[in-house]
Amino acid sequence: MFFALTNSGKSITLLKMTVSEIHQLKKEQPFYCPHCNGELILKVGSKKLPHFAHKYICPVKPEGETAAHLSGKKLLHDWLVAQQLQPKMEIYFPDINQRADILFYWKKKPFIFEFQCSSIPVNELERRTKAYHQANFTPLWITHQDKIGKISNHILSITDYLSFFITNFPQNSEPMILAFHPEKRQFQLIYHFMPISTRKVLVQQMNIGYQTTLQQLFSFQKPIPQHFFQYWYIYAEKWLFHLPLYNNARRNKFLTFLYQNNIHPTKLPMEVGVPVPYMILIETPPIIWQTYIFLFLFNENRGRRYIFLKELTNYLQKIVKEGLLRFRLTQYSFLANKYMPIKKYLVFLENVGLVKLKEDKLFVNTSRMTNVHYRKTRQQSFNQFLEKNRGKILQLFY
Repeated sequence: MFFALTNSGKSITLLKMTVSEIHQLKKEQPFYCPHCNGELILKVGSKKLPHFAHKYICPVKPEGETAAHLSGKKLLHDWLVAQQLQPKMEIYFPDINQRADILFYWKKKPFIFEFQCSSIPVNELERRTKAYHQANFTPLWITHQDKIGKISNHILSITDYLSFFITNFPQNSEPMILAFHPEKRQFQLIYHFMPISTRKVLVQQMNIGYQTTLQQLFSFQKPIPQHFFQYWYIYAEKWLFHLPLYNNARRNKFLTFLYQNNIHPTKLPMEVGVPVPYMILIETPPIIWQTYIFLFLFNENRGRRYIFLKELTNYLQKIVKEGLLRFRLTQYSFLANKYMPIKKYLVFLENVGLVKLKEDKLFVNTSRMTNVHYRKTRQQSFNQFLEKNRGKILQLFY
């Protein structure tokens, strides 16, 4: 912390003090937390910026602060100051019992920056985020760049913890993760998420200098390059091909589902496993959740002209309850509809003539359905399918 109260109740900050002034201040201990009233220790060393630390665990933020967090918080604060956004650091909100790293107003709306360097439980991140929204603040969780890990050949290994940092800040933007590296004084954007499996995600990344502005930071994203779709299909098809070869294949619920429907994984129709916007919001691999929807529309309801949207909604709720369809827990989820990728997939099926949405009904055109059983393997067919439907897929993203 950079703020404290003296024994007489006077508020002090270390942000504008010189080292000699801080050393002089150290003689005036004890100090107290302005939020929980716990006793603080003024620490002045070579590894961390001068700061106040709780003598005992703080009930507001029990995880403490690392050197990276102290440095990053101050740099982000100074970065906003330079843009005349009048940020306030370490603001305590008693109604929700939370202390924000930085509060600032942008476009006449209140925002919170939380720079998270240590790994804390995802349910704690969720709890704090819910509280901010209930208090009418929009939080943006920023992770330390070291938490991103290595991105090799555009492949990011994403954990539940890292998934939470997926955001659409500012609102209505494409999902992304924002990271910051205090020592390098640079931001990192991770965007264009195209999940292959639960943990492996095709992404693009960009490092952006500290001299940029907040407005510029969220304007750097470029359209998805068309060759990126080709990469994704190659990776996704390879994953599908190897799925039956894994040690746990006999216990895999998806493979059991295919077996019960007399379908080999490599004989799935090409309309299953289509890249759609926002699919990072679903933890279940795209090929799997699209298979459940596709077979519900065309196999379970074979012979029917249309299906009520309510029936599809009930089916989705059913497979969510059974654990067959799982959504990622992200900060994006608080601002957007998590079913957005499914809606986009239905738009694609409509674009290729397989369904037609009219009011509360989905009309099914079985004559346009790809034959599942008597066709080439997916590996042999996906190039032809992609070339034929490239425009319809691109329409979803642009």
